[in-house]
Amino acid sequence: MQQKKMKCALIQLEFRCYPNPYTDKYLKKMQMVIPKTRAQKMKDIEKHLKSHDLWDKETTVVPEVNFDLPKLYGSNIDEHFKIIAEKQCAGYRKKADILTTGSLPYKPQTWAETQGWTRYNADGSTTRVEFPDEDSLVFDVEVLVPESDMPVLATAASPNHWYSWCNQHLIKSDAQGFFKMTPDELIPLDMDQGGWKEKVVVGHNVGFDRSFVKEQYLIKGPKTRFMDTMSMHIAVSGFTGSQRMLWNAKKTGSKSKSILELEERNKRLNKLPVFEWMEDGAPNNLSDVYQHYCQGAPLDKEVREVFLEGTTYELGLNIQNLMSYCADDVIATHQVFQILWPLFQERFPHPVTLAGMLQMGSSYLPLNANWNRYLETAEEIYNNKQSERERMLIKIANDACSLLEGNRYKEDPWLWDLDWSIQNLRIKKTPLSAKKKAKSDKVKVKYLGPMVQHLSPCGRMTRQN
Repeated sequence: MQQKKMKCALIQLEFRCYPNPYTDKYLKKMQMVIPKTRAQKMKDIEKHLKSHDLWDKETTVVPEVNFDLPKLYGSNIDEHFKIIAEKQCAGYRKKADILTTGSLPYKPQTWAETQGWTRYNADGSTTRVEFPDEDSLVFDVEVLVPESDMPVLATAASPNHWYSWCNQHLIKSDAQGFFKMTPDELIPLDMDQGGWKEKVVVGHNVGFDRSFVKEQYLIKGPKTRFMDTMSMHIAVSGFTGSQRMLWNAKKTGSKSKSILELEERNKRLNKLPVFEWMEDGAPNNLSDVYQHYCQGAPLDKEVREVFLEGTTYELGLNIQNLMSYCADDVIATHQVFQILWPLFQERFPHPVTLAGMLQMGSSYLPLNANWNRYLETAEEIYNNKQSERERMLIKIANDACSLLEGNRYKEDPWLWDLDWSIQNLRIKKTPLSAKKKAKSDKVKVKYLGPMVQHLSPCGRMTRQN
C-alpha cells in the first residue's frame, strides 16, 4: 500500500511539471494500479530482453580502466578548464583588443600595381615587403571566378599600415590568364623567423580568405589564428533558416508559398505575426551585417561583378577601383569587429568558447585528391543517414497521425496541444498539352486493341464497325 501511495505521488508530481487537461483522467487510472509482484517484473524483464535477443546471453567482462589523471589546475574541474583555455587564448585576446581600441589609417588614394605585398607608410611612401609583419590584421581576398580559383588581389590593414597584394599574372603584361594553382600563387601572411609568433587575422567569412594563405598548408604551420565576424554575428544576432526566409519576404514584400502557409497557420491558431525580432538580427552577408551593427549606408557591391563575370584584361583596366572595393570591405569588417567583439565576449564570457573558436578556425587544409574522396564518402554517408532519418520521421509522423482516429491524441501528454484541425486538400489537375494528349491517345489505342477505332472529345471510346 505504501508503494502504491508513493507511485501516485510521483505521478502527481509529474503532471504538475507537465500540466495536461486530462490529468484527472490519468490520476484516476493510476489510483487503480496495483503494484506488480517481483515475479511479474522479472517476466516483463525477460520478455523485453528476449525481444532484443539479449536473454540468456553471456557478456564480455571489460577490465577495470586504470590510468593516471593529469594534474588538476585550480580547485575544481570548472577552474581547471578556465585556466587551460585562458592560457591558450590570452595572447590572441589581447591582439584582438588592439583592433577594437585602435583605428585604421586612411585608405591609400593610389594603389601600387606591383607583384606581391606592398606596405603603405604614413608619409605616403610605399615599401615592398614579403608579408605584413603585424600582430593584428583585417584581411580580405578577391578571386576572378570565371578564369581561376586563384587569388588575384588582396588587401589588409592594421592600426599601423595598409597593405595590398597582387598576383603576378595580373601584373605581367604578357599574361594570358591564370593557370593551375601552385604554392607560389598563394598569399604569404607570415614567415618562420626562428619560430612562429602569435598573430590574429580578422575577416568576414574568413575561412574563404584563409584557404588562399600559403602557410596554412604547412603541416607544422604558424601560430596565426583567424577570427570570423560572420561566425560571431551568427552566434550573437544571427537568423535561423526560417527566420531568414521571413526576413527576405518582409524586405521584398514577397508572398511565397511558405509565407502564405505561415500566415494561414497563424490565422487558424488566432496568432498575430510578430516581426520585432527582425530588428535584433540580420542575414550573414557583410553588407547587411555592417548596416545592422554600424547603422551605415549599404555597401556598394556593383564593382564586384567584375570578379564574378569579368576577364583578366578587364581586371587590369580597373585594378585601382577593384583594390579600393576590396579595401572598403576591410574597413567595413573592422568597424563591425569593433562593435561585435565586445558583444561576443559579453554573450560568451567563458575562455573555452574563444579557445574552441580559434582552434576550429585553424584546422589543417588538405592538398591532394584524398580530399575529394573524403567529400564523396562523407556525402554518401550523409545521404544514407538522411534517408534513414526520413524513414524514422515518416514512421513517427504516421504513428502520430493515427491518434486522430477517435481523438486519441487528447490522451497523449506531448501531442494534445498541437493543431489537429483538418483541411480539405484541393488537387489541381493540370491539363495535358495537345502533343501529350495525342501521344496518350495513341498509347490507349495501341493497348486497347482493334476494338477501339478512335476516342471522342469527351474521352468515350467508339466501337469499330
